[in-house]
Amino acid sequence: MMASSVPLPPPLPADRTLGQKPSIWVSIGQKIAKYKPLNLGQGPESGKLRPGVTRADVDLVDFRKTTSICLRNQFLLMFKQGQVALVEALSKVYTPLTRHNEAVSGPCPSHLKATTFSASREINPLTEILISVGAYGCLSTAFFAVVDRGDEVIIIEPSFDCYTPMTLAVGGIPVYTALQPPKTLGQCSSSDWSLDFADLESKITKKTKVIVINTPNNPLGKVDPHSLK
Repeated sequence: MMASSVPLPPPLPADRTLGQKPSIWVSIGQKIAKYKPLNLGQGPESGKLRPGVTRADVDLVDFRKTTSICLRNQFLLMFKQGQVALVEALSKVYTPLTRHNEAVSGPCPSHLKATTFSASREINPLTEILISVGAYGCLSTAFFAVVDRGDEVIIIEPSFDCYTPMTLAVGGIPVYTALQPPKTLGQCSSSDWSLDFADLESKITKKTKVIVINTPNNPLGKVDPHSLK
């Protein structure tokens, strides 16, 4: 096991993300959510078209009155991080999982109690959750936002093939540790593979920015036992 389970503060954003101006579309979306005007500027179908604008609009309104089909397209309503109902639901699911649990990790350091690992911390669905276009979109966004040139990213092998190229693409340095195969030959399952925590800890340096934890592991299918707690 690792020598310490003291939680660390979250990684700072990569320098390339600093100084970014807020998107005008997010600002407009917030105003639309507040004042609820007819929005013809961004593409989303709001479901509140005023009949009589065109014949097609009238037909669409009449269609909605007689069908239960929910019309959606590729544009998100109001906010760019995801449908509000979805991110709010995810916040409720993951908030308890991110709170510090002394029974598992021991006492929480005082300088972290009021921030990331507070026992009463709430995940803000509008600023701390992002719905991505699949796993690749999520991973590339995370690497781009967090990893600076020269930062080290620890990857547990065998790993999915995108972690290394994504690390290199943002100027990071991949550092590897490996799941150990069972010592006995013959038939085995993914649970027979084990992580050498001493080797993992030896790879952590002042330059370490990210440890990629994939559970169930791809390609082995091994489930990290700590994720079951």
